[in-house]
Amino acid sequence: QIVPMLGISAFEVINNDGSQSASEVLILKGKNVEATGFVNDSKLVVKQGSTAVSAHTKGASSGCIGLRYSLVANGVLDNSTDPWHFTQDYTFDSPSMAANAILGRSANGRNEWRTKDGITLKQLQEAD
Repeated sequence: QIVPMLGISAFEVINNDGSQSASEVLILKGKNVEATGFVNDSKLVVKQGSTAVSAHTKGASSGCIGLRYSLVANGVLDNSTDPWHFTQDYTFDSPSMAANAILGRSANGRNEWRTKDGITLKQLQEAD
């Protein structure tokens, strides 16, 4: 019931069979967590095995908290370990939504997601 209120259209799983053109690999690092992903059709796909913080910050929005627990309830995030981990590839509607879920706080995904060379997603998008 809360999912539509959060602006999540559906829990979408990506099966990357090589038929889709994926952008450069992006990395998001936080306290004891690291996630990898890529942009696909202006959405952010977080790869299986990526990790997410087990506790959200005090200032985390209710939308961020709800999103994280929805991902747990749907089996996308496994919260039986610390840090939590992604059990499958998962597509988020935006880089910021992915960053919020991973970091447990409000985050600007265009600044948080970076290439291995430290170039932000924002810089990549502005260079296009």
